[in-house]
Amino acid sequence: MANHTLNYWQCFGIIVLMVAAWNMVPILADKSCKSYPFGACGGRGQCDQNCKARFPDGQGSCDLGLCSCYSCTKIPPPKKKCIGGIGLCSNVCDENCCNGKCAGKFNEGVGFCNSLGVYRMCTCEYTC
Repeated sequence: MANHTLNYWQCFGIIVLMVAAWNMVPILADKSCKSYPFGACGGRGQCDQNCKARFPDGQGSCDLGLCSCYSCTKIPPPKKKCIGGIGLCSNVCDENCCNGKCAGKFNEGVGFCNSLGVYRMCTCEYTC
């Protein structure tokens, strides 16, 4: 019976640690937050000052005499990709030719020959 009680307490401890770890590095809607160790806390308010000197938006916190700096950075939105065609691929204009045309015409354009029935279309993928 004593072994079962010990196992329950061990499981409870592991769950508490997992919840604590999950909360240490939050991801807010469009931000990613990290914690950086800064060593000893020093004088009153020094931890927060040192944190803000390195990360202007940071927040310093002292726990058990050790300074941790929490800082969040904005996650850039993903780039929207568009697809368009700019003619046919042939013996004269192969995959490399198609890629060159797309790179010259579109922002971050990449071209490839795409079969559509009996035709081979020069298709471009680019940042809109």
